[in-house]
Amino acid sequence: MSAYLWGNLLGRLIFSWLVVWLFALVFKKGRVRAALRASVWPWGWLFVLLLFVLSIAGAVLRSQGAG
Repeated sequence: MSAYLWGNLLGRLIFSWLVVWLFALVFKKGRVRAALRASVWPWGWLFVLLLFVLSIAGAVLRSQGAG
């Protein structure tokens, strides 16, 4: 695996977690620690993985010309 691919996957994973954390921050009314706890609990990681897989699927579909 190339460094480009590793960087792309790691960046997508970090960005997915950041999006989930920002949504948790909004729903927790600005409480940073509560949002952090919510983003690393099992439901938070489930949403992170869902966003991660959907972003990869979107990139694959776009590269295949289907989007």
